[in-house]
Amino acid sequence: MFDITELDEMVCALLDPSSLAKCAQVSKKWSRVFAPYVWKNIPKTVTQKGWCEFRELVLEDYQQEQQRQEQQQQPQQQPPPKRVRKSKSTYVAKPISHTSEPTESSAPLALTKFGRLVRHVEEFAELLMGLEPPLPGGGKLSSKEHSDPSAPDLARHFLKRCPNALLDLQVDYEHVKSKKMFTVVLEAIPRVDNLTIRGKYDGRKPFPDSSFQKILLATSDRLRSLTIDIPRFRLTKGADIIGSPNVRDLEITARPKTLKLITLAEINLCADWSWIWRACGQVEKIEISGISQQLVKDLAKGIRDSMPCVDTVVFGKGFPGYGNALCAANLPSILSASTNGWKAVHCGYSSQWQSSAFDALLQHASPLEELSIVNVRDRGGIPRVLKSCPNLRKLVTIDDGRHGSSEFAEVDAQDFIDWDPARNAVQPWVSAANLETLAIKVTGILPQGSNELPVDFQRFYETQQRICERLGEFKALKVLTLGHRAIVAERRSVWLNRWRTGYRTTISTSPMQGECLHLTLAMGLDRMGGFKNLEELHIPNMDHHVTVKEDVEWMVDNWPKISRVRGLGVVTEARKWLKETHPEIQLE
Repeated sequence: MFDITELDEMVCALLDPSSLAKCAQVSKKWSRVFAPYVWKNIPKTVTQKGWCEFRELVLEDYQQEQQRQEQQQQPQQQPPPKRVRKSKSTYVAKPISHTSEPTESSAPLALTKFGRLVRHVEEFAELLMGLEPPLPGGGKLSSKEHSDPSAPDLARHFLKRCPNALLDLQVDYEHVKSKKMFTVVLEAIPRVDNLTIRGKYDGRKPFPDSSFQKILLATSDRLRSLTIDIPRFRLTKGADIIGSPNVRDLEITARPKTLKLITLAEINLCADWSWIWRACGQVEKIEISGISQQLVKDLAKGIRDSMPCVDTVVFGKGFPGYGNALCAANLPSILSASTNGWKAVHCGYSSQWQSSAFDALLQHASPLEELSIVNVRDRGGIPRVLKSCPNLRKLVTIDDGRHGSSEFAEVDAQDFIDWDPARNAVQPWVSAANLETLAIKVTGILPQGSNELPVDFQRFYETQQRICERLGEFKALKVLTLGHRAIVAERRSVWLNRWRTGYRTTISTSPMQGECLHLTLAMGLDRMGGFKNLEELHIPNMDHHVTVKEDVEWMVDNWPKISRVRGLGVVTEARKWLKETHPEIQLE
């Protein structure tokens, strides 16, 4: 193991910091392998005890260096005099001091020895707070607290010992308020890899715009991610734009790859952000949430004029009405701003997708590879995407509800089928060759306006068959999710038995029941036999009727790579058979 770097990395990645430290203490050979991984990352410390231990480590190294510097500055001591006979003027040598002060030959402490191995500090601002002296009576060093170095001094020492470390830093109102702390923050910013500037939501404590400018101007080309989350700015007196009247002439040296704009509700007070957009010329991914109408327009112009590399956009998270939603009118202005088209677009329930948003997205349909949206008001928009995007690999229109209520973008069955009567087959779609992940909810299987199961069973059966045929066209699929809300299982069984026995009378039940795909051989499952790469099937909360072993036996025979099935039900013949005959397939 110790001679194979790749294997060392795999093993060490599985161990927590405490286990890595224990391994490093086994022997010199083990220490040579494990010590670099112990020190590679300084994670967030969530306990007060952990911060006390960390502060002790930095403080000890700091004091050792201070003592060595003092010794170097003192003149070299004269050698002790030779012994002479006792007399009235006899010189008595002073006893040798046994203090713990280090000498030049003292072994280096851990921070000095291993600090150069640190590559990443997860949260420098939290570390800075952790280096604050303990309260009186609250730690080992409280008795001599008056002589302890300050947190900024220890932070500077830590940065000096870790010259190769990149930092994650969240600058908030508290750091700006303290002049000493803000000074250290500005010194650390050139080493920052991921920077977040966060203001208070309290309107009485707006973020100083001059501090905002200083932070951005202190960044370096090491910066990869920039997050701005400032609900309100405090404008400098007499300035009509951020920072100073000469802000247009300022240039930021950073070239981040990711830009996140969050909760900038009153950003319209600041008239010119062009200097920031210019600095984001290499941004590839933008996340937008809850920004003002004026900033949306300015951002669209910035994307068009200054950010040619941007190809991924994420429109917020959460729900409308919680301060982070974009109105439907804002989506087209952002989507149409890209000069080279979008490769990935993601949007949760925070914003509605109307036909204008799809029009803007499909202006450059060819580059699109990933699309995830759930709040859709244009039912024909998703089929338009599948028809027009040849490089589409992932389409997700379902929030499966694992972290809250389920949300679905509904697609009408006839739009999804897109039947060609002349060919007596579904129309070919350009996305079929490359689509690997599909999560979709097909509705409209029942006759429009019906709250009961249809009398025209032949039409119902034909619709199911054609939907399965459309799904079968996506031969590159690896993950298939078909979503619906739960229905009444008893009603499902009653209707299925009546349909099988030919007793075809309508049954008053939930309209959701007949809306679901059955995914049985009797309803067209055999038209999905081309899934040679399918690995996962997700059908939770769906009236899928996959209860007998014949259906899942067909799936296993025709989908050779299937390894995970979710939503079969707890007690069914199909689940029991799969569990007994194919234990390698994961069931949920």
